[in-house]
Amino acid sequence: MPPPPTSDRRPAPVFGRTLRFGLLILAAGSAAADAQEAQGDFVAPPGFRPTKETDPDWFRSDPRAVSSFEGLPAAFADTLIGMTPEEELQEAQRYMRRQSGKLRFGKLDTASREAVGVWSIWRAAQLTSAESRLEVARIKSEIFRDMSGLASIERVPAKKRQFRNFALGELLRQLKTLLDAGNPTRLNAVVLMGLMRTAPPNAAGVGSPPVSFAPALPVLVGVLDDVAQHDAIRAAAVRGIGRVLRDEETVPTQDEFLAAASLSNWLVDKDQHLWIRRSILEAMSWLDVSLDQARKPVVYDATKKTLSDATNPPFLRGAACRTIARIPLPPRVQESAVAELIAACAADLADGYNNRPANREYLIAFWEIYLSFAAIDEDDERVLMREGDSMLGKFLNNRPAAITAIFNQGVLPVIRHVLKNSKSPRPIPPATLAPLQNQAAALVAKP
Repeated sequence: MPPPPTSDRRPAPVFGRTLRFGLLILAAGSAAADAQEAQGDFVAPPGFRPTKETDPDWFRSDPRAVSSFEGLPAAFADTLIGMTPEEELQEAQRYMRRQSGKLRFGKLDTASREAVGVWSIWRAAQLTSAESRLEVARIKSEIFRDMSGLASIERVPAKKRQFRNFALGELLRQLKTLLDAGNPTRLNAVVLMGLMRTAPPNAAGVGSPPVSFAPALPVLVGVLDDVAQHDAIRAAAVRGIGRVLRDEETVPTQDEFLAAASLSNWLVDKDQHLWIRRSILEAMSWLDVSLDQARKPVVYDATKKTLSDATNPPFLRGAACRTIARIPLPPRVQESAVAELIAACAADLADGYNNRPANREYLIAFWEIYLSFAAIDEDDERVLMREGDSMLGKFLNNRPAAITAIFNQGVLPVIRHVLKNSKSPRPIPPATLAPLQNQAAALVAKP
């Protein structure tokens, strides 16, 4: 095992194979996971249990005719007169077979705008007409394919982006009307909102990152805040919020304030399902603000409360450590103070681990704590170092002596033990744990 890092910029690998496996678990927000979610049925994580009883009307269908949607181009609407809802769908499908090239060419002329209008309404109506969960998931995957191919033939980046923004805006407008439809329809509509991209992966060249569709953010926050929505739908909204924030380029600051306030509020609400709270922490880690509109440090306060609360499960506290290390530091909060909070949490979790070393939650928690001091990959490291406004960004840039000592002397040896012994868990030896315990005791004694 390599020695602890000293002057090099990146913390040493802890336990290569185990850590790589841990990163696979933590990659739930990756582009590959996004595509997988778009292509199939929405699958809740293992162990997910809704906090509310399943609505007997959960699988209720709520078919809506194409002609019932607002914004249908007049010329096409006239062709639907006298048709049944099923016939309207078939006519819209025939129309799109003839006009689908306009979606790929990306020219914002009158005919293309009309094609986009019909496409967005046809696809929304299709979602409501599905008669099974698998059928609505199939339609969702087709819509995702449509979204990925918007303006794919247009070669001028500015024109490509302009067309994609217009088309996605039209689709978002129609999907918003489905938030009172049957639950499978709502769920897949919300998933699609979170998957919208102003620029898809590789749009600016091989390896270029996707750029999220910023107008989807306030809509998704509204879904999260709507307590009448089912937990599964609100969980999908949180994942969508995280994607928008992760890949954002031009999210308005006001919308970030809105997201910060909402996520912070629901994070500390223990009536929320644990998976929703865990997903909230992932989303919060991508915020560019730590304050709300009233300039209160709501993100920092909520995350600090979550990692410090011993009644929270270990995996949630570990996730809170990783998040608080990545968010922008509020005014008058020093990076060393954040590292001290993480060390205190690690010491508490180490005591819990020694009591129940076979509890796999501690393995996940210490993976997360390691990532409080290390970037996920080189791209992540570049972003953190460039922005430099978080504890982790400052640590990677400058290696402050106080944080380096906390990590190298106290936290890292404990993490190494937990991960190295993941197959045959055993308590942390006193000599390994003592430095971290001493650090935690010194922090408690600080005035």
